[in-house]
Amino acid sequence: MGMDSFYLGAAYVLAAVLGLCVGSFLNVVIYRVPAGMSLATPSSHCPKCKYVLRWYDNIPVLSYLMLGGKCRSCRAKISFRYTAVEIANMLLWLLSAVLFWQQSIVYAVIAALASSVFVCVFFIDLEHKLVFDRFVLILIALGIVAAIFDPHYSALSHIIGGVGGFAAFYLIAWLFETLRHKDGLGGGGCARFHR
Repeated sequence: MGMDSFYLGAAYVLAAVLGLCVGSFLNVVIYRVPAGMSLATPSSHCPKCKYVLRWYDNIPVLSYLMLGGKCRSCRAKISFRYTAVEIANMLLWLLSAVLFWQQSIVYAVIAALASSVFVCVFFIDLEHKLVFDRFVLILIALGIVAAIFDPHYSALSHIIGGVGGFAAFYLIAWLFETLRHKDGLGGGGCARFHR
């Protein structure tokens, strides 16, 4: 095996491990953002008995398996969603590396970060029917960075693509509201989707 293959394999392993760790943090985001809580404090804890998790209770996937899906203190059931988020993010980061690493490390990083934002959006929307503006703004910022690093950069084509994408969703929302007389798509922020 050549050194190039070795370094590429190491990059894939690193992407998977980092994706798993970031996935653990995404669980904090998914739980706390809709509740209006700080991401920094308090420390991770059991929502039932308030037991403060130790570092060994926070190892992605492994802690869930070792604890049998239950809190170490009160034995309350831990939702499998936490592990699903970690695994999903790991796979998406690995996929980002596989698809883009050899083409552009910048694109690989942007794709991985965008994937994590979409994971947050998906799980928050699934539970709370909310999409927060901060996630949309992060995705816009990542799109701008990706456009800047595009070797075939054309401001006009990116503007047309952005306006076209917005117009398509706006048209869907307008048609649904006109025909059904209720919201078909939320407006972001704290808008509730009527489903």
